[in-house]
Parts: sequence; C-alpha cells; structure tokens
Amino acid sequence: MTEKKKNIDIEKIFLLEYREVGDFIRHYSSVRSALTVFLFALGLASFLIYLFSDGRSYLPLIAGHFLYIAALAVCLVFSFRTERANLYLITLWKWFHGESTQEPAGYKKTSAGSQVYKKMARDPMNWLLLLGMTIFLATFWMLDWN
Repeated sequence: MTEKKKNIDIEKIFLLEYREVGDFIRHYSSVRSALTVFLFALGLASFLIYLFSDGRSYLPLIAGHFLYIAALAVCLVFSFRTERANLYLITLWKWFHGESTQEPAGYKKTSAGSQVYKKMARDPMNWLLLLGMTIFLATFWMLDWN
C-alpha cells in the first residue's frame, strides 16, 4: 500500500470516528436534558397532587421522590457518557493532528478516569439540577409539615 493511500484511509477512518463520537455527544446531551426535565416535571406534578388532594394518599408522595431520584440518576449517567465521549474526542483530535503519539484505543475501550468526574463536577446542568431539587424538596417538606 502506498503512503498516500495509507494516509487517505487513516483520514477517512478518523473523520468517520470523529463524526460518530460527535453524534454520541449530541445524543447523550439531548437525552440528558429531555429526560431529566420530563422526570423532574412528573415529580413536581406528583408532589402537587399530594399537596392538593383531600385524601392525602402517600402514593403521589412516594412517586414524586422516586421520580426525583430517577431524574438525578438520568442526569448523572448521561453527563458521564457525554463527558467521556467529549474527552475521547479531544484525545482523537490530538492524536490525528500529531499532538499526541499514543493512538486512541477506540471509544468503547476508553477507560473512564477521574477526568470524567472532574468535568462532570464543572458542568452547570448538574449543579442546577441539584440546586433545584434541594430548593423544591426543602420547600415541599416545609409546606407539608405546617
């Protein structure tokens, strides 16, 4: 195989993988946002049903807490996947442009190190969700106990 042919093949593979990982990032980010907001809204509706119902059934209360936990879990899982894919994309870019000599092992084989968790900790969406849940649950518990 000639050097020119080899470079073209490597470039095609790089472009395909770069595009695929970019699609993963958009997918994970979209799912995180949509599903988190949906579950958060359902949890809010469950708490409101509990507060304004006459019978005071505990089912909406339990469902509301469960939905908030599910919203938090979805947000964290898809944040992890988004940041992991983003870090791999950066690694792939640096390798292709000669900034790194270590060839990427592949997206599926990339280990998730502490860098992923550091990026998750800097993500404002995660902090906004935690703040919103804390404020709402504290307000709900104070209203319910009075």
